[in-house]
Amino acid sequence: MENTELIEHFSHQLAAKAGINLAKTRTIKISKDRDLLLSERFDRTAEGRRIHFASAMSLLGFDDGAGSSTGNGFLDIVDFILRGCTNVRQNLRELYRRVAFNGDFLPNVHFSFEVIRQRKLGKTMIEEVHFIVKTIKV
Repeated sequence: MENTELIEHFSHQLAAKAGINLAKTRTIKISKDRDLLLSERFDRTAEGRRIHFASAMSLLGFDDGAGSSTGNGFLDIVDFILRGCTNVRQNLRELYRRVAFNGDFLPNVHFSFEVIRQRKLGKTMIEEVHFIVKTIKV
């Protein structure tokens, strides 16, 4: 039987060494030939506050199944980063590392986001949002 959890933990360690920003993981032995993979919550701050998260598919308005067969792909994400993100260079580097590391496919790419400034325009609250490239799986 393959110890998938240990393999996934090793993949996380390799990704971290490649400079990819991801949650820390560790394993605990649960039987002679099985481990349990534990991962930090990627959607919480150190203080326990929620980090908002949205899929690239949702942010780009793509339907489930979008990809090379529909003409959609990572260039669409690059365009979104260039048009709608702060820290463009950091986000492009993060996306490149993730794609180069494991050829991530479109449904796995997500953005965490945080409101960096709010201002009132008439009766409407305008929020400037900072997006950060993330993926669900490395």
